[in-house]
Amino acid sequence: MRKFILKKKDIVMIDFELSVGELETIQCKIIEVNTEMSKNMPYGIALTGEGLVNWLNSRFIPKNRVFVENILAALENNKEPRLLNLLSVTLGLSLTDDYWVVPYGNNYTWEKYNLFDNGFSETLSLVAFTGYNTKIKGLVSSPEPTTNGMLKKCWRRLKDTVELYKGGTEGFANSGNEPYSEYYAYQVAEAMGLYAVKYDLHKWKGTLCSTCELFTSKERSFVPAYLVYGDKKVPEILRNVANTPLYNELVDIMVFDTIIINADRHFNNFGFIRNNTTGEIEGLAPIFDNGISLLVYAMDSDFNDIDKYINSLDMTFAFINAGNLDDIKKLMTNEQKERVRKLIDFRFTKHKKYNLPDKRLQEINNLIRERARYLLK
Repeated sequence: MRKFILKKKDIVMIDFELSVGELETIQCKIIEVNTEMSKNMPYGIALTGEGLVNWLNSRFIPKNRVFVENILAALENNKEPRLLNLLSVTLGLSLTDDYWVVPYGNNYTWEKYNLFDNGFSETLSLVAFTGYNTKIKGLVSSPEPTTNGMLKKCWRRLKDTVELYKGGTEGFANSGNEPYSEYYAYQVAEAMGLYAVKYDLHKWKGTLCSTCELFTSKERSFVPAYLVYGDKKVPEILRNVANTPLYNELVDIMVFDTIIINADRHFNNFGFIRNNTTGEIEGLAPIFDNGISLLVYAMDSDFNDIDKYINSLDMTFAFINAGNLDDIKKLMTNEQKERVRKLIDFRFTKHKKYNLPDKRLQEINNLIRERARYLLK
């Protein structure tokens, strides 16, 4: 049995015990909850033993992330089950929020260990991005174990900024174009006047990467939409926010995703910004993670009948089929129409070093204009 403390910065939130049951299942007993901080608890957490274990597990690296086994193998292994080991060597620190987990009896402070102010393990960043095999002893200061997403990526501290470097897919025809989609999709969002994360392109360790600055801080957290909406369906969500500013903000994302043909918008890659002091939701987070857009996997031959190709796409879309322009037209207000109107003569700005082939970029540029014009008919 091991005792831990869930903290928010240096404030004690939950005292709890973890033990190992049959088949190495983790059992949790909550000892005490700081009820005075109920508004500041992790969003969506169930204050039961099972609920806390589920929250802790959801905090760590998903099994489908590239090089996940390399990352886990690099961490010191004290022969305990995965969750206990990760808590012991990473403290559950993240760049998403200001929660962390301290083993009982330790006098660790937020100032000394938080990832917003302190350095990262460059070794683990290399492991996360390249699959490099190594071992790291003791506590590891790194956001990698608590960063989700499928593609290879790593966080880097560069002078005064913290940036995410994310590569593309590999091993099949037209793989590796995701960084281009991030870079060019931002230009569409910018032209529309949307609140969006700005992406650039760099090469690192021989790999083309999309790069962006961290949009959270010690004062502001990111809360994914699935924690806010749970199992609610889109029509219900839109009805609940009708006649509020949030309606237009959500439809803005829908229109944007439809125009760029984003085939992978889900309730984990859009969400809200939460005030870490008050616990209140302040508004939508900036739009990010647009790599599976702009016909990222289309072959050159697919552009000969692009409508057929779009209709064949298997889309994971949080709101609506991104290929269906008529459905989104029904939801648009004058605000979205004004944003879309800015795309009628839209033109991509090429990167100074890294670009798609001119013909492909022009085809995508034309498609953006055509879809914008159709939405305004």
